[in-house]
Amino acid sequence: HCKEPACASACFVKAFTKTPEGAVTYNGSVCVGCRYCMVACPWDVPAYDYDKLIPYVQKCHMCHPHIKAGKAQLPGCVSACPMEALTWGKREDLIKEAWARIGSVPGRYLPHVYGEKEMGGTNWMYISHVPFAQIGLREDLGNTPAPELTSNALGLVPLVACLWPVLLGGIYQITKWKDKRAEEETKKAVAEAVAAERAKAGK
Repeated sequence: HCKEPACASACFVKAFTKTPEGAVTYNGSVCVGCRYCMVACPWDVPAYDYDKLIPYVQKCHMCHPHIKAGKAQLPGCVSACPMEALTWGKREDLIKEAWARIGSVPGRYLPHVYGEKEMGGTNWMYISHVPFAQIGLREDLGNTPAPELTSNALGLVPLVACLWPVLLGGIYQITKWKDKRAEEETKKAVAEAVAAERAKAGK
């Protein structure tokens, strides 16, 4: 749930939406299955459901539909965690809370809130007592938002998507024309050969 999600910027059909609450949601009804979102995401979050006949991308949506509809006040993982390891709220409040916890017991946590600045910042942040790489988080990403790194290349995707059918159609027409011409030349050659044989037989 990045502040500037690469999956949303990479998706040329706009299947991903960044909500005002911070969640990045997915609309499978418009997804074409190109999987550019999977390529663009630095955390490999979007997952492709290969087992279904009509596969879709799967990702956490922070229970946004349920919260927006009033069916829940918190994401399911937050309300279900018995150790209260997860906290839900506004991003700026969570950052303050994270640094307060880090400072309250010196040495208990690393002095780093993961997600505060990584790739422009995320709405899902971590504090840890071990290096973040040990819990599966990348530490080589830098602070530049992912869309800034991918926008130039992925900006060509809509153009390619539009031109590809035209290119294929052109190739088909050329191939069809060549086949027709070859067929006509074959018929002409056969007719000339038959005429030549008849001429010989008539002498």
